[in-house]
Amino acid sequence: MSQRSPFDIIDGRLWQSGVCFVPSVHGKLAFALEARRAFLSRRFGAVAVELPDSLRPEVIEIARLLPVIHSITLEEYTGIHSVLTADPCDSIFEAIRLADAERTPLRFIDIETFDLDENDYNLPDEYAIKGLGFAKFTLALDPFIPKAPEESTSWRREASMARSLDALTIEFGEVLFVCGLRHGSEIARRLRDRDFRDADLPLPTGEGGAKRRVREVIPKSEESPMVVDIRAAHVDSLYFLLGEMPYLTYLYEKSRGNLSVEEFEQLDGIKELLLATRAEYQKANKESFYRVSISSFQNLLQFARNLTLLGGRLTPELYQLAVAAKGVSGSAFAAKLMEMAKYYPYLAIDSDYETLRATQSTIELNGEPADYFSRLPGSAKEWKRIKLDLEPPKEKQQEWQRSFNPHSTCSYPPEDDVIERFTDYVRARALKLAGIDLVRVEEFQASFKDGLDIRETMRNLHREKIYVREEPPSKGKVGAVVFIFEEDREDGRFPFKLTWDAEHDNESTLIFYATNYLEDFVGPQIARAFYGGALFIFPPKFVGDVWRDRRFRGAKSSMEKLVFAACLHSRDRYVAYVSANPPTKRMKEHAERHHRHLIYIPLSSFGKSTIQRLRYFHVLGGRKVRSWAQKYIR
Repeated sequence: MSQRSPFDIIDGRLWQSGVCFVPSVHGKLAFALEARRAFLSRRFGAVAVELPDSLRPEVIEIARLLPVIHSITLEEYTGIHSVLTADPCDSIFEAIRLADAERTPLRFIDIETFDLDENDYNLPDEYAIKGLGFAKFTLALDPFIPKAPEESTSWRREASMARSLDALTIEFGEVLFVCGLRHGSEIARRLRDRDFRDADLPLPTGEGGAKRRVREVIPKSEESPMVVDIRAAHVDSLYFLLGEMPYLTYLYEKSRGNLSVEEFEQLDGIKELLLATRAEYQKANKESFYRVSISSFQNLLQFARNLTLLGGRLTPELYQLAVAAKGVSGSAFAAKLMEMAKYYPYLAIDSDYETLRATQSTIELNGEPADYFSRLPGSAKEWKRIKLDLEPPKEKQQEWQRSFNPHSTCSYPPEDDVIERFTDYVRARALKLAGIDLVRVEEFQASFKDGLDIRETMRNLHREKIYVREEPPSKGKVGAVVFIFEEDREDGRFPFKLTWDAEHDNESTLIFYATNYLEDFVGPQIARAFYGGALFIFPPKFVGDVWRDRRFRGAKSSMEKLVFAACLHSRDRYVAYVSANPPTKRMKEHAERHHRHLIYIPLSSFGKSTIQRLRYFHVLGGRKVRSWAQKYIR
């Protein structure tokens, strides 16, 4: 038999005895938005919040200091510390700010106690409010929220707050009440049944309680039970003090001044975080290899969505976003995402208050760490680790640069294998293109030959005839492959020009121009560079130093020199030319003089991510470096 709900649903909101309830998970944006919607829905006589009257002056002060975030630290005579942070995404502080701005009477109706006997607990994703509505979401959760045992502190708090609300409705009429999700239904039940047992404490006056003390630290004793201080939250502590990611909190705070605050969407904020990360990442890494393409970005969103659903949630947390970012775009991008998630621009500069530093479990007071708990506990948080392979610091790179041996450089074999397989694919594709002019289409007689020609058959459908294709094999092979990833202009972008001979018969001779590897070290005797252009000659042969060969002195650019060398040294008729633009007239004329034929393949016909991965390679300071290179090359 189901228990009757203590709430009446009016216009989609929870009411009882003249009180509009907003039971909330502290620090969660969805509930701050609901508190705002409720406040703006009608003119309330007063606003009540679940905080003790003794903290009223400090709470209003830190609320008025927003968007700069401050916290109240409370040190009890027992040595227990607690923290109350002005969180823009907390429904209580949203209600306080609105009441203060609109001059609506504001009351703090919780009792004075040190023992809150509250713990955070797991709840369904609050994004479900968007589909269910706030009232249905709250009522659906009510049977699963633990109730306070009789005579416990929470039990007495609920009785006292119900009694205070009853008095406030008599004084002000309709009241908006914002409290923790754990207490909402029980306070409503007591208000409905007028069950105010054990509510023998004085009602709040609205002027600040008599137990409030000045901020100067005084000796702790039974007569002075609590030390109350306001502190400016350190930027590195915001992730632990706020309920949402600091960047999402910043976006909401920025939108509060707009008339369209109702349209603020948490998922849109997460997408904006990812876009901002992408922009900052590409700003810091100007090489095209670091570009996060639109397709990669879509894959990241899909990956994050799948991880979120596997975790039983509807909106991703920072961990799922970081794992997806690492899997799709690498550790550096994931690290930038985590850095951006902690970004909050409204900082306390030249503050009159001491700085508060906090972790997930400790705060720093007077230079000493101390355990603490939150006065407004939110949903349970699970802390997870993620391993990121980050770039080495500049000092370490400079040390590796000084000790590098440039006289015995070699390549990294796993990268050689990847690009050799790709050049084999390009050769096969080019050879197929070379045979296109030889294809013949004829009427079906006795054999389908190389397959049905659909286009010609459809054209002659009215004649009831079938046409087939005959694709004779190309006469010749593709021996050389030229990649032009980027033109070598006169800006000195690609100063590294070299010829690498093949180490075995299954490897091509490689001639290339690239960025200066001496400027980018990833490990001891391990440098990194990016191809501007490259020539692969197979079967391999000794070609000498192409870049100083006087036979190519007529080449006007590094691109032309690679094509000229391909036409001279290739043993086969066809040369594959992969570039963003077709070969120039000079290149074609040079190829014809050497009885070679250039087969153009647009660079855009390959995926951007594929090209980006192929472009970077590592230069090792000797073959012995290969034994430890795997530890540093990602």
